[in-house]
Amino acid sequence: FFLNAGMTTPIHVFPRGMLHFGHRRLSRAASVRSLALVTCASFLLHSCCFTTHGTPRKIRTNLQAGEADSEAQAELRALRSQLAELTAELRELRLEFQDTSGSTQKVQPLTQAQSLPKEVKAPPAPPAPVVSHTVTSTVTAGGTAVNVKSAGYTYGDVAEFSLDGGRVMINGPANNRGVNILIIDPSTQRVVKGQCYDTWANPTDANRLLAADLNVAPQGHILLLALKDSGMENLDTAALQALQSFGSSLTGPLKEREGYALVGVKGGKALAEQQGQKVEIQGITLPCKVSPPQTPFLVQELPGGHDPTTLPGGYDVQSILEQGAAANMQTNGGAIPEMANVGSAPKPAGVSGGLGAFPTR
Repeated sequence: FFLNAGMTTPIHVFPRGMLHFGHRRLSRAASVRSLALVTCASFLLHSCCFTTHGTPRKIRTNLQAGEADSEAQAELRALRSQLAELTAELRELRLEFQDTSGSTQKVQPLTQAQSLPKEVKAPPAPPAPVVSHTVTSTVTAGGTAVNVKSAGYTYGDVAEFSLDGGRVMINGPANNRGVNILIIDPSTQRVVKGQCYDTWANPTDANRLLAADLNVAPQGHILLLALKDSGMENLDTAALQALQSFGSSLTGPLKEREGYALVGVKGGKALAEQQGQKVEIQGITLPCKVSPPQTPFLVQELPGGHDPTTLPGGYDVQSILEQGAAANMQTNGGAIPEMANVGSAPKPAGVSGGLGAFPTR
């Protein structure tokens, strides 16, 4: 039968129903299909050769003699037709196998151990996608009306915060000069921090502490900021980045004595932001109900103090003090007689040495 179908290649049957034609192994589906075809063909051959009429020689004799009835002839023709169809299908299977395996590819014979299917491990699951989202504060019915004022030294010299009309007080050194902040926790509906940073007189310590306090604030916390007098002209990169984490649009220091006000959310956008000589944020409602603290926030002095090293215009304080001390030691016959009595002249409050022309702030 296989010779008639063109299958001259030896067939090997391995366990689990895997067929190998010569050096090529069929897939499991093709093996099952081939075995089914062979079984059907064998059954049809048996039916054709061993019917109730006896041996094949007797069948041929009866048909030639015209002794077989028409029903037997019809049955025999049907069996032969089915056998021809099976033969043609088996030939198609052989051609399909040759196309998929390639006529020029040489495959080494597989042993019984190699033919056994191996356990296939499932590919690792892809990592969970990183979901990016904007952090917003918790919304509570009612909300809180906010008012923030800021002005430079010659334009009002003020930094004020109000919550629902109630003032929030901060008592700091140097009359709260520099950057003033409030931090609100919307989950507890409380003002958790009030602080001021004298970035005008001591920018090194003030910038470091300002950046540290803003960076440790949790996501979703609300920042109220107002500048008093001056100082944001001395902001460094770390302080600017900390402000940007609350939605500030600042990319560099401000001008000397320029006011600035901000209402921002950590990890989100600014609710309001203004800068200028004298600015005020009003008509903004926080998405949570917050009451102003009953007692003021007390702020300690900076580690390096609050005495400036330079004055507006770039004057070096130490150099001016030294000039004043030298002038006080001159006599009437000295090189600078007009400054002989500078040290004994009355001085404004807060002025030391010969700095009568530079009143303190």
